[in-house]
Amino acid sequence: MSASSILLASKALHKVSSFALKRCARCLSHRPLCQTMQPSLWQPEPVSIRQLKAMVKRLDALIEMQQQEVNRLDVAESVIQTEIQSHIEQLNLRIQQLRQDIRSHIDNDPDLKHQNDLLLSIPGIGEKTIACLPISIPLLASTKLKNSPCFEGARRVSVNQGI
Repeated sequence: MSASSILLASKALHKVSSFALKRCARCLSHRPLCQTMQPSLWQPEPVSIRQLKAMVKRLDALIEMQQQEVNRLDVAESVIQTEIQSHIEQLNLRIQQLRQDIRSHIDNDPDLKHQNDLLLSIPGIGEKTIACLPISIPLLASTKLKNSPCFEGARRVSVNQGI
């Protein structure tokens, strides 16, 4: 996109002064962002991470449903309390099964298993947190920490995330 096309589009949409637009266009054409920053090519998430995300998202939904039912039980009429209690028990079983599935998914994937072992070595990180970290920190899932220019090791990642 040339500076003139940027200028015409911006005048039509925002009515900004031509001086400011020319200056912005000049700045952008002087040092293109990709040449300056040299970002790596986008890579889709690995299948194992996408599956883990789906399982953790489902686990969160089940836990939320369970809490809703517990809240309903407190105020429900006695006629439906047994039904609600039965549903809570079913949700407990499904939550327990999904936690086991998440655990086996992590254990069966070599990369996730390696990350799991590294994360368990950090004080304060437990089993419940382990499944969420590769999802919330894509860096853990996609690159080796030692080779990352942003984080020089797991210590800096943990400091950055507040853990």
